[in-house]
Amino acid sequence: MNGLSLRVFVLAFVALTLFNCKPKSVEKQEASSPEKEGPQTKDAQPHAAFFQDPFAYFVQVLKEGHEIEAYGLASLENNLRVVQILEAARISAESEKAVQFKELFP
Repeated sequence: MNGLSLRVFVLAFVALTLFNCKPKSVEKQEASSPEKEGPQTKDAQPHAAFFQDPFAYFVQVLKEGHEIEAYGLASLENNLRVVQILEAARISAESEKAVQFKELFP
């Protein structure tokens, strides 16, 4: 992912998070698929009701033993990765240069 792609990704993530956007479809481009085929569009599946309310989700985890899947939306792994992406974006913006993610977070 080049610096511009990272910036676009971070801006999209922030917009979706801040404005609580719920896209109706998503586009996915596999690295192994030919570029001329273009991205694949799929309908976005709605989350379970308790995902819509963070407090209901918290209760579900604590009282009802809901398992947080690794790299799920609320997982520590996923949120750590989000913080790393935002930190890389901040460093890139301050230095006005692309940063190597693997060098920042080996």
